[in-house]
Amino acid sequence: MIYDTFIFFDELDLLEIRLHELSDVVDFFVLVESTETFSGKKKELCYQKNKGRFKAFRDRIIHVIVDDMPVTENRWQREIYQRNAIMRGLEDCDQGDTILISDVDEIPSPEGVVRNMSGGAKVFKQRLYYYYLNCQAEVSWNGTVMIGYKHISTPQDIRDLREALPEIDCGGWHFSYLGGVKKIIEKIESFSHAEVDNSYYKDITRLQEKIERGKDPFDRGYTYRFVGFDKVYPCYLLKNLAKFRHLIKESDGDSGKMPVARNRGLSGNDKCALSPGFDDEKIEPGSIFTGNMEALKEVDPELVLLLKEAIGTGDCRVFDARNGEKTLRVVGLTLHSLYRPSEEAGVWAAHYRDAVDGSQVLCVFGFAFGYHIERLCRMTESEIVVFEPRLDVLKEAFRHRDLREVIGRVRFITGGNLPVVKEGFDILEHTPSVRLSPEYFERVRDRLNVIKKIRRGLRIAVVGPIYGGSLPVTEYCVKALRRLGHRVDYIDNSAYRDIFHSINAITSKGVHQEALRTAFVRFASEAVLARCDEWKPDLLFALAQAPLEAEGIERLRGTGLKTAFWFVEDFRCMEYWRGAAQSYDYFFTIQKEEILRELSGRKGQGVHYLPMAASPDVHRGMDLTEEDIGEYGSDISFVGAGYRNRRKFFEGLLDFDFRIWGNEWDTGGPVGALLQRDGERIGTEETVRIFNATKININLHSSAYHDGVNPYGDFVNPRTFEIAACGRFQLVDYRRYIPEMFKIGEEIVCFNGLDDLRKKVGHYLDNPAEREEIAKRASDRVRKEHTYEHRMEEMMDFIVETGFEPPLRRSGREDVRELVEKAGKDSELGRYLMRLADRAEVSIEDIVEGIHEGEGDLSRVEKLFILMNQMKNQYLVKQ
Repeated sequence: MIYDTFIFFDELDLLEIRLHELSDVVDFFVLVESTETFSGKKKELCYQKNKGRFKAFRDRIIHVIVDDMPVTENRWQREIYQRNAIMRGLEDCDQGDTILISDVDEIPSPEGVVRNMSGGAKVFKQRLYYYYLNCQAEVSWNGTVMIGYKHISTPQDIRDLREALPEIDCGGWHFSYLGGVKKIIEKIESFSHAEVDNSYYKDITRLQEKIERGKDPFDRGYTYRFVGFDKVYPCYLLKNLAKFRHLIKESDGDSGKMPVARNRGLSGNDKCALSPGFDDEKIEPGSIFTGNMEALKEVDPELVLLLKEAIGTGDCRVFDARNGEKTLRVVGLTLHSLYRPSEEAGVWAAHYRDAVDGSQVLCVFGFAFGYHIERLCRMTESEIVVFEPRLDVLKEAFRHRDLREVIGRVRFITGGNLPVVKEGFDILEHTPSVRLSPEYFERVRDRLNVIKKIRRGLRIAVVGPIYGGSLPVTEYCVKALRRLGHRVDYIDNSAYRDIFHSINAITSKGVHQEALRTAFVRFASEAVLARCDEWKPDLLFALAQAPLEAEGIERLRGTGLKTAFWFVEDFRCMEYWRGAAQSYDYFFTIQKEEILRELSGRKGQGVHYLPMAASPDVHRGMDLTEEDIGEYGSDISFVGAGYRNRRKFFEGLLDFDFRIWGNEWDTGGPVGALLQRDGERIGTEETVRIFNATKININLHSSAYHDGVNPYGDFVNPRTFEIAACGRFQLVDYRRYIPEMFKIGEEIVCFNGLDDLRKKVGHYLDNPAEREEIAKRASDRVRKEHTYEHRMEEMMDFIVETGFEPPLRRSGREDVRELVEKAGKDSELGRYLMRLADRAEVSIEDIVEGIHEGEGDLSRVEKLFILMNQMKNQYLVKQ
């Protein structure tokens, strides 16, 4: 099936053209319409009101009504919400279906759809028309995206890839700003670009002049020319030109004739010889701007799109400095020297020499025309991140200066979302740029200072379960967070395991057992709150099955404490994730697609896919004795619980030298004879020995609903990473996410069923060298990309990216490194505090206690600390 999906405002004529043009190649149309505009104004349901016009398509249109727009002043968030509502119309899709994602005015060509059904996601390169159906731009437009349903995360995510995807030439048509001045103003007041919703851009006289002269409505430098109609247009439009006369600019002063093509010379790349039209500046393909954009597309295709759509403000004036170099003045502020911009940049770079030499990352405030960035690139190999909020300035720089060498070295940040900046960065300010946008750079500076504080290490309370598979994962996370420099308070609830399990021995009545369990969880939850009140963490991180009640989490959040939860279970089997997702600020999953779609509208700060991993200091290669090999070794083995699919599947391996380890198996069944130690639970250390002693480790993901391999399996279990980390060979059932993590056939080998498994077991038993090579490559991959340190770093990066700020410290303890930095390393106070560098945190009481234990005369700094402590004790009321 092919689904054509699009958001809709009131473009009835374009909807008619779209439906008829795609009728023969599309099975269903998903039309998403909102009861509000992106700017928050109420609107009628235009399609609903005009359904009769499209009755021929009644059974093929899935009308999604969005009446739950988020309450926000951010127009972009509202647009994204409406676009992601496309998923509501795809509930009956199969994994093999094809999806087209567009705005209604982006019409893909039917031929492009038919010819590009395979080969992954692609974008339709479309002819661009403004004002009239026959007023064509000199540039094309990447609009509709075609993708397999199984590959969609969210429609907005896919749309954001438009400039990075392979292009389909002759990909259709984008008709925008049709209907005259009134409709253009209506669109400006409704769409997401709030920056142009003002009297300047909505001036009627100005807009009329733009239309008549073929100028861009937003001063972006685009040019538009009137063209005639020929076969490159939609067939339905060509057959019904008279019907759409109101959208066509008539030519030659003859109001009774439709325009016809003149000397079109069309090609697949839309390079047409357009009929005589408007005069305007044209950027030739070999221009400076084109060269810069081609270089930028290699490293930042999203920025290329932003610059392409950047709307001029008229503030920028480019002129020649005395030495002939280009310089720039914006709203009266000159951003580079009027005489020698390059020499001025050299002075700027010399000023920051110490910072450049001592930093891993350089955060530069302001790009302007990039002279200072060129100097910086010559001075250092460190990473350079440039913050430039003004797209008009950046666009002028790329239009007038060849910056291709700089582009390859620099990461540009143009909005409010800061990148993940590692520890060891410094801020370098281009003063004129900072003066031009002081509020933006003040916000960025504050945010970077918060990031610096976070990178030094947070106080993180980690809450684990009472028992179960997520218990060892919790312990791996604790170790990983500590290695990343964080101070961790592990709230280990496994101490309550025996008490919790004793509940069933107290009473046999289910109602009493449930009441006792509820009371016990309430006790454990309250204990977590008490510990947090005592220890004052910056972040609480809980894992699946942690005994924390929703009411307790809400109380913690009420204190300003941010909370995170890692749901390391299959969401299809465990339903409690729905409540947990609403309780925590950050929610992490081991699955994507379905669960992320369900959580896309949740309240809170963020949802993120975070797969499982291994802990290489635990999951490691071992030198085994002959006794170990005799006790643990076999040709093939399996370690894990006896789920239904495993019991049935392993009956087909009875003729191999096969050992099964783990609990919850049927000791009397056909595989009972293979079960070791009467089915007792195997600890982690012995599990690792089994992995090391076995020639081929079988890894079959659990399923309560299938006989063998789950054909729809997605997440990758911890065993996959753990066996690989040990450097031992495994055969694992195919999972949808495995190719993202390992190269199948080179780093890991998958099976699809019993016959396939048996064949591969035989092959790899006969080829030990081959399996050892594969196992070695898998081990290297895990250590490089799939450890719990990688996962915890990714988790913290995501939390930082979403705007996390540590709560205000109420414990009276301060970070020593932060105190030293604030005081200055070379100051008297800084040198004194450096003596305490072996401590993570100190209070004023700690410092005074150390002074009293010392000998000799008191220094000036020590006297001040004693005085401060006395004043604190005398005048401050302890809260």
